[in-house]
Amino acid sequence: MNEAEKIVKYRKYLDDNEKQITCYAPFTSMHINMYGVMRPCPFSFRARPHVNEPELWESLPWWTPEHSLKDFFNGEEYENMRDTMIEGKLTDVCSYCKNSIKEDKPPSSLDFDWVGGQRNINNITPKEIEVELSNSCNYMCLGCGPMHSTQYVKDMGVEKDSRYISKFDTNSEYYNKIIIDLKEIIHGLHRINFTGGEPFAQKIVYDILKMIEKEKPKDLKIHFTTNGSIMNGAVKRLAQKENTRFTISLDSINSKIYPVLRVNGNFKNVMNNIDYLLKQKAELGCSFVISKYNVRELPDIVSWCNERFIEFSYHIISQMGSGWDKIIPISVEFETQEYKKELKNYLQNKIDDITFIKIEDATETSEQYHKWLVQRKNLHMFKQYIERISYEI
Repeated sequence: MNEAEKIVKYRKYLDDNEKQITCYAPFTSMHINMYGVMRPCPFSFRARPHVNEPELWESLPWWTPEHSLKDFFNGEEYENMRDTMIEGKLTDVCSYCKNSIKEDKPPSSLDFDWVGGQRNINNITPKEIEVELSNSCNYMCLGCGPMHSTQYVKDMGVEKDSRYISKFDTNSEYYNKIIIDLKEIIHGLHRINFTGGEPFAQKIVYDILKMIEKEKPKDLKIHFTTNGSIMNGAVKRLAQKENTRFTISLDSINSKIYPVLRVNGNFKNVMNNIDYLLKQKAELGCSFVISKYNVRELPDIVSWCNERFIEFSYHIISQMGSGWDKIIPISVEFETQEYKKELKNYLQNKIDDITFIKIEDATETSEQYHKWLVQRKNLHMFKQYIERISYEI
């Protein structure tokens, strides 16, 4: 049985012929990080790179100013990955999803079944691109490290270590050419997602946004994964645009737990910024990195999201801590079977306590229907996490 056959049970929404393709990421998506490493998704690794083993990065394709993003998407590396997916298999860069399937868990590849609202295998430009061009950040979150936060770099005293320096922050050729390459594909994109680091602490993000403003692509959705701490004039203008979404990495709505997980963060400031975005009717999501510190807060944060009609999502990080030399084992996955059984029972008993606001006249084209759908999705995500724990017991 190949990988595509093993995940059929998670893909009831697909036609039979669509289910034969293991993952649609190589047909639709690109991800580029601060070194120029190119991948179809952020989970693509031949082996999980260790920050002290850069040769593992070297085994992945790298973008340089001599290439173009469009050429990369139509190049040999991507074509080989597509051929493998058509055969119902996963490639050697798909170790993350391979492990999930081996452990009988839903793989992250399922996220790419919906890119652009379609499953076209004949795209000549990507429909989605995630740009992670800098580790500049004003936070030092417990689940992060120096590759994603300059605050860690400073704290560790490794400012001159090339492993933690973005090529787009220090090399003007890289900086200028990536904007040119994005301009070349921008009209074919369905979504561009800015991550980091903190995207609103990065100059290159603002310059890419200026290019997008000039080009005025018709159907582009602009997404930001942000800690929600920065509310300047540019962010306020973005909040008024219909094509923009902010996913706030929150991790806690408890003012005492929040600063433990999101070091340097100002809980009150972030809550005020979320209130501002809600008043502007901006599209909002809430991202929740699950750990031992906050897992029992899940029912409360799902209720909090439902009360505000904010879309909830969660993430699992198996190893959390300040880089790779000082791991803090706070992941639920490392806990005992007894702990997980008790946690599962606790969360199951909380399902009926989650807020679900009754919506009247929720026709499919109405704003009311969207509010109902967001709550339904949030409750589904909560139940999905309980199911995930069940796989591990």
